[in-house]
Amino acid sequence: MATFERSTTEVTQFLQALTVQDLVDALATPRPIVAVAESARVEDLLSLLREHAIQACPVYRGTPACPTYTGIVSVLNLLALLVSEVPGSKSPKLVTSEDQRQQWMSFLRRPVTDALALNRPDQVLPEFRSSDSVIRLLRTFALGGTYRALVHTPRDTILISQSDLVRYLWRHHVQFPTLMDLTMPQVLTKVNPQVAAVPSPSAVELPATTVPVPAPRRDLDAKIPSKQSVALQEPGRSSTLRTVALNTPVLHAFWLMYHAHVSALAVVDSLMRSPRSDDSAGSLSETLVTGPLSTELSASHLRLLFARDWALLDKPIIPFLLTTVGEVPTPFVIRRRFTLSQCVAGLLTTASRRAWFVADADDAPLAVFTMTDVLRTFNHALIVDG
Repeated sequence: MATFERSTTEVTQFLQALTVQDLVDALATPRPIVAVAESARVEDLLSLLREHAIQACPVYRGTPACPTYTGIVSVLNLLALLVSEVPGSKSPKLVTSEDQRQQWMSFLRRPVTDALALNRPDQVLPEFRSSDSVIRLLRTFALGGTYRALVHTPRDTILISQSDLVRYLWRHHVQFPTLMDLTMPQVLTKVNPQVAAVPSPSAVELPATTVPVPAPRRDLDAKIPSKQSVALQEPGRSSTLRTVALNTPVLHAFWLMYHAHVSALAVVDSLMRSPRSDDSAGSLSETLVTGPLSTELSASHLRLLFARDWALLDKPIIPFLLTTVGEVPTPFVIRRRFTLSQCVAGLLTTASRRAWFVADADDAPLAVFTMTDVLRTFNHALIVDG
């Protein structure tokens, strides 16, 4: 049986010989840097993220021709800022529509620097030279809570993403077949602390048919703070699974997303109870609903909202998705029989940020595996190698 220990030599020998320049050379078209000025407002940032179908961008001081980058701002920053600006997100029924409209407009008028200020000290825009080791870049993405990095080459400066690195590793997957042949239960128990022990595929009788790959789609993967104390949490540090019901109001779901320190929620085929007036601020009972996986709601959906869309925040998740996305997105799912190779191929083919690990019996979500987790898997192999 393939194990992490048996994969370390393959992974280490391949990665230790690579520099960031090897990754840059493999890019079909280096991505131009899309950045936002410090003087911009949140509404401007949303428009920029929406126009370029991105989740984050650097913030610069000075002019576009001669920028000085001061950090990076993402949909996660916007999620945290929304929670601080719209207190009704905890109990939507306790605020009037006019209050919510004013709060939403105030959120859109906030300067981008307010969102940037929510980053922790270690959540900076990392910078690399093209001569740096790919291993250093991999570990920054796997452990540093960041999804993009600036790379300075002899010719120019470009932006590299987690997806770029995962795609590069996938193109060379024949170099580490042992790691790629690991089953997802083996991988999850190593890189996702939430999964203590997932039954192996051999423990049950599995059907011979394969799960159809969903249609391609473009989509991502503490107590409620006051406006003064709000800070950007690091979602996905342990790729924690949180679920919500179909009829959860979107604004409340965004609050739960921030509260649970995750970048996406699994939306299950179930109905939430009506919120009680005596619910405590720390309650996450709504994130424990069970049922078959229906779709997902992520922080990236924030970028689809225009100024006129404040009323959509009161809508249940499904009507919200139908209005903003135009459909109910099909989440990418993996099962016990999937290998890491199949999972990574599916993530890239469907342009997904995350894979939902579901039960064979009822499609209930059991865990989530993100692009960050893919890189943590490679990092774990390096750690085992020592």
